[in-house]
Amino acid sequence: SWDKPVQTTVTENAEYIAVYTSAYIDYTVKFVDHDGTVISENTYHYGDKVVIPEDPEREDEGEYTYTFNGWDKEITAVTESTVYTAVYVKEEKQPQFVPGDVTGDGEVDNKDVVTLFRYNSGANIAVYEIALDVDGDGEVSNKDVVILFRFISGADVELSGKPYTP
Repeated sequence: SWDKPVQTTVTENAEYIAVYTSAYIDYTVKFVDHDGTVISENTYHYGDKVVIPEDPEREDEGEYTYTFNGWDKEITAVTESTVYTAVYVKEEKQPQFVPGDVTGDGEVDNKDVVTLFRYNSGANIAVYEIALDVDGDGEVSNKDVVILFRFISGADVELSGKPYTP
């Protein structure tokens, strides 16, 4: 458009200045994952409402899980080309509960019996707390050591599937 109405009849020289509106300029809006992978990319005009993609999911890595926590900045109407990056909350994976696995290594064996005995004897050692109460009575005692030893030895005993909460 022009800065003033264009004359249809020319009576004198006139200067006109072109006025451009940003409504016709294309802007690119990208949503990318934590590693730069493009989740979505769209072209918009000035003032358009952005279409937000579904929440992405991030694979667990080693001992960590990730929960989507939003985008790195507020999503607004389009005024320029923009990149939004997914933000995640990093959490430690909770070990899977195996009754009697006092060491937390995924196996129930003699190491667990010795570790439980040492723990009950007051030693300051690392244990997987939810597996300590093998008989499910709500207490950790030498009775648990005996039951765990009998289980490892092949006796006909059953370990409690109830996680211990101190």
